[in-house]
Amino acid sequence: MKTRALVFVAAMAVALPAGAQRARPVAVPITALEKDLVAGDREPALPEAAKRAFLDAGIDRPTFIVKLCVDVKGAPTKVEMAKSEAVAEANDVILAKVREWRFRPYVKDGAAVAVCTAVMFRYVLKAPS
Repeated sequence: MKTRALVFVAAMAVALPAGAQRARPVAVPITALEKDLVAGDREPALPEAAKRAFLDAGIDRPTFIVKLCVDVKGAPTKVEMAKSEAVAEANDVILAKVREWRFRPYVKDGAAVAVCTAVMFRYVLKAPS
């Protein structure tokens, strides 16, 4: 007679410390984070080719909105374009520069928490004289 062994695996629930990565990020305005930017280019420059492409298309005030989430250590975890313009090179440069940003941890109720925000970039371009 064959016997079968049943193996039971017990799963333990582990309490996460305050501010742990799995907590839902807190939505904050960019003004709550910008004072804590410690690394990265605050105002990414558009490449010259992108500027020309915008002006050739009749766009002299390109505007971009980037959704940004930052972990408890101050590093971006999610960077995506919420409003982009038709010049892919400009979109790519802005996203790359925002991914380089580093912040002091955002503290709420005495603990570092993950946060999300939106950042608007507005450019005013002038045609060469």
